[in-house]
Amino acid sequence: MAAPLPFLLKNLIISHHQSSMKIGTDGVLLGAYPKKIYPGSKCLDIGAGCGIITLMTIKMHPEAFYTCIDIDEASVKECTENICVNGFSMQCKTLQADLKNFFPDNQLFDVIYSNPPFYINGLKPQNQKKLISKHVDNLNFNDLINAITRLLQIGGYFYIILPKDNSDQFIEMAKESNLFLYSKLSISSFKDSEVTRLILCFQLEQYSDNLIHEHLYIYNSRNRNDWSESYKKMLMDFKTFN
Repeated sequence: MAAPLPFLLKNLIISHHQSSMKIGTDGVLLGAYPKKIYPGSKCLDIGAGCGIITLMTIKMHPEAFYTCIDIDEASVKECTENICVNGFSMQCKTLQADLKNFFPDNQLFDVIYSNPPFYINGLKPQNQKKLISKHVDNLNFNDLINAITRLLQIGGYFYIILPKDNSDQFIEMAKESNLFLYSKLSISSFKDSEVTRLILCFQLEQYSDNLIHEHLYIYNSRNRNDWSESYKKMLMDFKTFN
């Protein structure tokens, strides 16, 4: 039986068949989303899976340093392989870790990002690996926010992608822990369709009245490959559009 084909982006080869969750639109969008990363920045990927978000981020910011953590052993193994195959071993390390017990020695991060579990309600998958990666039973919002506030530098940035239905709750909980909303990107399939996802950026202990709010719609129409200009601009470093 032939080995599963890797996921291909421009100049990136990413295997994802071992990881608890396969590559999807959420991870690609968060990977491509512009982040405030500078030379020497220390970045943390929580629930890294196969590493797609870090691999995309490191392509745009190769002079920073990255740590990828995941609770799933197979995901960490595949993430490590992807980092090596794409030539980023000097800039990135991978660790199997439960975020609730992750206490790196004397280290705080300048930037943290995550595509976290979010299925709070509803039918849970029978597959235990998918249960861990998709449900908040193993990492709820409170656990995540507590970890961010102890791992992030004051003034540092935290990026997260969430369903619209869960975003207001997360924003309020983050605010109570001095994680203040800095910017948000509303995402919908079409210009006039409902928002289904939000990419949120928070800053620790830094509040601003000037919230940056943008809207990304992915398609102009239901015609095949009729991508919006804003989507093509966001993904131009990773995909070739005809």
